[in-house]
Amino acid sequence: MHKHEHDIEKNVSRKNIIFVLIFNIIITVSELVGGIISNSLALLSDSFHNFTDTIAIFLTYIGIFIASKEKNKRKTYGYKRAEIIISFLNSLFLIIVSLYLIYEGIKKIIYPEEIKTYLMLIIAVIGFLGNFFSVLLLKSNTHSLNVKSSYLHLLSDTLSSVGVILSGLIIMLFDIKIFDGLITVLISLYIIYEAFSIFKKSIDIFMQSSADIDYDDIKKRISYIQGVKGIHHIHSWLLDDNTIHFEAHLQMSDMKLSEAEALLREVEKILKDEYKIEHITLQQEVFVCEDLSCGE
Repeated sequence: MHKHEHDIEKNVSRKNIIFVLIFNIIITVSELVGGIISNSLALLSDSFHNFTDTIAIFLTYIGIFIASKEKNKRKTYGYKRAEIIISFLNSLFLIIVSLYLIYEGIKKIIYPEEIKTYLMLIIAVIGFLGNFFSVLLLKSNTHSLNVKSSYLHLLSDTLSSVGVILSGLIIMLFDIKIFDGLITVLISLYIIYEAFSIFKKSIDIFMQSSADIDYDDIKKRISYIQGVKGIHHIHSWLLDDNTIHFEAHLQMSDMKLSEAEALLREVEKILKDEYKIEHITLQQEVFVCEDLSCGE
């Protein structure tokens, strides 16, 4: 992606996030008040989810702002990992809140209470429409782990609102009060399942786990180039969720420095164009080093 296109995309993300933030503040207050008046835990849990959404969206905006800062002498890789920190915090917070809501939901199943279903349904529909519109605003930017963490918050709340609506209808039609707590538990379990994938990927990036690329295919592809004898000591890691860093030893035939430079550029072009690797460091050598193992 060209820098100009990337900057335009970032600006669109920021504007969408501001709109989504405003929507969620309104929804959170509405559902909190409605949940208290109607005595619906499902609606209150939805308001808690929306409150975490508001925090998550605000943090996402901050993450995008920090990540866009230029690199400097102290931050030679720039500030891109700011977004990963936000992704980690958002997903962790979502898991913790969901665990608490499961606890409250189980209590509500054991000790069901009377619920004002009409008010519950009205507020739930308003929440659903607001969350659904917010999901549409962020959907096009979910390639970013940071934005995706907020998108997941909003998607889970959209599903939560659907669950609250179903819960209200079932309670109103069949007087099954335990469904209020049951839907809270089911939605919370789903949110934990989805949030854990972002949490795990954030940890992988922090721990500099290898990027998900085919190393055997890279070795085979590079070895086809005339003048290259092999590639080894391969290492890769992610700076953020999209930027792959790659380093390796490139064993070459004995040749002129100018020829070696041209060959090096050819290898770098293949890695960038075919494997989407952005930052490449290759150590050229004629006499192979002792240890040829990959990734050591």
